[in-house]
Amino acid sequence: MYKNEFTQDYASDKRIESLQTERNTLRSVEDQWEIHNFSNIEFSLERESESTEIEEGSVSFEIQGDIRTSISVFFLRKLLNNIQLLGSTAKRIFSTLFYKECSENFELKNFSTIDWIDENTKERDRKQTIQKLRGIWGQLYRFWDFSQLWKGISVGIISGFIDIVSGWLSDIREGYCKYGFYLNRNFCCWVPQEVKQVEKTCHDWISWGDTFNILKKRSYIVSYIFYIIFATLFGVISSFLVNNYAYYAKNSGISEIKIMLSGFIVHDFLGKWTLIVKSLSVCLSIASGLWIGKEGPLIHISCCCADFFFKIFSSAKENQAKKREILSAAAAAGTSVAFGAPIGGVLFALEQLSYYFPEKTMWGSFVCAMIGAMSLKVFINPFRDGRLVIYQAFFKVEWYSFELIPISLLGVIGGLYGFAFIKYNKKILKLKSSYQITNYPIQEVLIVAFITSLVNYSNILMKFQHSNLLAQLFKKCNENDTIIFCMKGNIISSMFILLLSIIFGIFLSCISFGLQIPSGIILPSMVIGALYGRLIGIVLQYIQHKVPSAWVFSACKPDIECVAPEIYSIIGSASALAGVTKMTVSLVIIMFELTGALTYVLPIMIAVMISKWISDAFGKYGIYESWIYLNNYPYLSKDLKVKNDTIENYITETSKLITISAKGHTIKSLVHPNYVELLLKNYTYRGFPIINNDDEAILIGYISRFQLQLALGNYPSKKAKMSINIRKTATAIFLPYNFQIHQYTLILDHGWINHHLHCLRKAVYN
Repeated sequence: MYKNEFTQDYASDKRIESLQTERNTLRSVEDQWEIHNFSNIEFSLERESESTEIEEGSVSFEIQGDIRTSISVFFLRKLLNNIQLLGSTAKRIFSTLFYKECSENFELKNFSTIDWIDENTKERDRKQTIQKLRGIWGQLYRFWDFSQLWKGISVGIISGFIDIVSGWLSDIREGYCKYGFYLNRNFCCWVPQEVKQVEKTCHDWISWGDTFNILKKRSYIVSYIFYIIFATLFGVISSFLVNNYAYYAKNSGISEIKIMLSGFIVHDFLGKWTLIVKSLSVCLSIASGLWIGKEGPLIHISCCCADFFFKIFSSAKENQAKKREILSAAAAAGTSVAFGAPIGGVLFALEQLSYYFPEKTMWGSFVCAMIGAMSLKVFINPFRDGRLVIYQAFFKVEWYSFELIPISLLGVIGGLYGFAFIKYNKKILKLKSSYQITNYPIQEVLIVAFITSLVNYSNILMKFQHSNLLAQLFKKCNENDTIIFCMKGNIISSMFILLLSIIFGIFLSCISFGLQIPSGIILPSMVIGALYGRLIGIVLQYIQHKVPSAWVFSACKPDIECVAPEIYSIIGSASALAGVTKMTVSLVIIMFELTGALTYVLPIMIAVMISKWISDAFGKYGIYESWIYLNNYPYLSKDLKVKNDTIENYITETSKLITISAKGHTIKSLVHPNYVELLLKNYTYRGFPIINNDDEAILIGYISRFQLQLALGNYPSKKAKMSINIRKTATAIFLPYNFQIHQYTLILDHGWINHHLHCLRKAVYN
């Protein structure tokens, strides 16, 4: 019988500096295996010599069900010797590429937390190993490890795909292009800048009513029917894809991204099926005409892209802390291509999404957002005019001091809208849950899409795709415009249509955001804000035209437009979005990048500030935080206030602490019902402190509840058991993960077994 003996010296930095083992010959490696557990517990295994005699042949292991692998001891010994003969750079590359922590091979529980300290320490060690690489290969490897190109390019391409496909599907509801069925309306009838003029002059676009050569009155009814059929069908297909292939593709995904970036695990949320299904179904959702947006889903899609490439190419693919840095950068890229605002995307990730945003993450986000926007503009150019989004506009208009009153009013309306939307959206969701409507998601989408299409087609403004409507609201009117709020002498009708669109828009967005389809709230909120902003701008312009000599308008210059309604649309969009999401700095920058109106940054800031004040007065959380708490997701807000109590109110006596000593255990003592099982059953703590011994009680580490269960409950277990007989009296010692192994100590984990000698864990030889 052989038994390992360890001596340990814990340094002041709580890390092991040395682990001295005694080995006489390489034969002792063959006779005595050290299997290191997933949760930093080391089992020093004993075996009976009469039942486990190992010859220079093979040892059989069984792991994860039916997978069996024979590992040649002779082969392992020879492989170790060959590694020693390699050059230093090659050895480091080998150890970098194939080094794995035991814990990486096991999935954490859903909605469990990651160990930030442990993950950051592993990432630091990995980077130190990479920095030691020499030569051109070392430089290339470091560049590849840092590179953000693949994330930005993939997000830019997918964003362009969504813009093109959703635009084409939206136009298919009304007709088709005679000379190319694949062309949307704008490309079929290419007349720059004048969408409504296209409707009057283009003969290449054929409506569904005109297809059957029927009378004009009946043509409207036929077109109406086709519009309803296509809109409802697109919504139903989108819901079917989500509910049958990728459940996490529903909604915007920003709430889940927030909790993931704060350190929680959400399995399958960033899976490849989620990426594929959400990319397809978001096009269908937008084309259905439902009052939802693509901006939130696009951020989720960008995170899925980042996770996909991270798993394929990164040497740190199992490091959860590094993964969250990558996701923060991907979220910035998603926002960048969604709004055409790279700087705003970085600030959005910082302000709205990330729980922890160090300088290195900001730099990565900056690069990723830039590459994403550049890819969309250069490689895709979806609108063939250089714009990243169709509602991008530019202004060079001055504003006057009297406009502070309507600007402040827009802020108040935005705050009230944000409060009302969050309140009634939550009420609708709770009502649907109480009546079990959510158990029939596809039928629910069918009904809402049908109602929405009925309303949209009958309203000249709501009939537009939301991005096109926003582009019209942001645009300055000219003589050729035929849209209703630009037609002279039609102010009463314009005000009525705008007001009606606001009311229906708020109602439809409240019932649509929460359907089990990819759906965002950013674009609908911007449209609603632009509608009431345009309404106030038109009213103010009308008053100024009627009484130009009033003292209020004394600052206006003659023969120069004093009030620009399109500017109020932009300010209204910002105020509505601030009220719903509680965004501030990033929102102002996004609106500035959208418009280029440097002179209107201050009015936008004023409206956003007032909107947030009003919204905060009625409710503490924005729409994404509200959804987090509505779904009972685990989330610790960084805005929580800490009470100014004395330390004695938080100190617990050592005798009352539930601790585990690092030494003095055997496998039997740990798994015995009187110890760990009772420990886990009687206490609901998320983890336990590890002390050096019961007498000194010096804290040397911490083990989470899940890792302890995994180590003692599942290993050895039916899914992971060895054919070698392990005595229950074998010593079990708690060790930090980053100790060094000396003197031919060979460590095997289940990564060896699963991958058939695919990787060798790093060993250090003295």
